[in-house]
Formats: sequence, C-alpha cells, structure tokens
Amino acid sequence: MNGMSIVYKKIIYFFTICLLLTGCTSGENKAKIAQSNDVEEGINDRDVNQSIAEEAEKKVVNWDEVTGAVAVTIDHKLLLAFKVKQFDKFHLNKIEKKVKDKLKKEFPDYKPVVSSDLKIFLETTKLKKKIAKEHITKHQIKKDFKRIKKLSEEQT
Repeated sequence: MNGMSIVYKKIIYFFTICLLLTGCTSGENKAKIAQSNDVEEGINDRDVNQSIAEEAEKKVVNWDEVTGAVAVTIDHKLLLAFKVKQFDKFHLNKIEKKVKDKLKKEFPDYKPVVSSDLKIFLETTKLKKKIAKEHITKHQIKKDFKRIKKLSEEQT
C-alpha cells in the first residue's frame, strides 16, 4: 500500500515537472504574444502572474499527507485544491485548516481559498491550463475563479 502511494506521488511529480517545462519552452514568443494581448484586452501581466500559485503548490505538495496540489491566483486571491492519501481522508477538515493557515502565514497579501474536494481540484486544473495556454481573458479568469470558489463553498 505504501509502495503504491510513493509511485503515485512520483507520477504526479513527473507530470507537474512536465507541465512546468512545457509552459516555459517558448518563453520569448509567448512573452511577445502576451504583451500584445495584454494591450488589447487590458490585462496587466502582474495580475495574471502565477508564480505565487506555483510556490504555494510546491509547499503543499511536500507535505506527507498531500499527493497533489494545483493553485491559481488572481487579484490577491489564491485558490488551492489538493488531494490527500487515502488514509488521510479521515482528517480532511484538519488538513484543510492546516493548509489554509500555512498559506495565510506564507502569503499574507493573498486571501486563500482551500479545498480537498476532487471536483474543485479538477476545475482548478482546467483553469490553470487555460491560463498557461493564454487562451483566457482576465475577466474570464475572475469569472471562473468566482465560480470555483462558490462551488467549493457549496461542497463544505
């Protein structure tokens, strides 16, 4: 059982690294395209910068209980969804509180929204992919963020 969870964790790490690497491959061309889109759509690059989200993911994934995490930021709000090991599902509320408290402490300028619900994890992953591909406006990011946040509040 423990050997399988290590395998799953390694697979998640591998896919996370692949996702990060593919997002960084055509940096100069993407930067030029993003700048032209930003002017047209009124997006300020700092507003959709996901470095805080990536940092939050890395911090949470390193915990023993957590097998995967995905995060998105917009307008000083941080949405983080995570998955836990099967055994730790009995302690979800305690883990969620721990994650939220840690994020508040680590990123005091951001208001964290935390969920361990699988549906929230999947929706946040979709939003993150849209942002990475730059096929989404800032307005749409805000709209999706709000929808996912509302969905997470309903799950509670």
